[in-house]
Amino acid sequence: MDVFSINAELSRLQHRIYLNNNDLQAKQEYLERLKRTLHSLDSKRGDFRGNNQLCTKPECSKSTFFGNNADTVEGLRDSDIIPSYKDITDNQLHRKIDQIETKIKELEGDISALNSSINTLESSKRSLIDRRNEMRRLS
Repeated sequence: MDVFSINAELSRLQHRIYLNNNDLQAKQEYLERLKRTLHSLDSKRGDFRGNNQLCTKPECSKSTFFGNNADTVEGLRDSDIIPSYKDITDNQLHRKIDQIETKIKELEGDISALNSSINTLESSKRSLIDRRNEMRRLS
């Protein structure tokens, strides 16, 4: 391999390192956003659970709700509101949190692979530079 070929290969390696670094930075930023979102959702899930009684046990004065009205409100609460509220806290938020945790693990794997790739490319670059310098020294 001559100096020209080494320089061309160094240029290709440098370009790949640049692209991998850009990809790495984008994935790290996305990972941080997902971690913040996960923390926020987990906090909201706690708030939802803590405020369960506000939705499931609305305060109504006895003079306002009596007879059929009271039965209607309680029936609505028991058949619609409570199951819907429970679905949000127990299923919907849980599924979204699981999806985000899965994506976080995937991104962490991608970031690790990119770091490894960058290290390999940097090592190849150093080897080529050493080889080029040796060729120049000998000529």
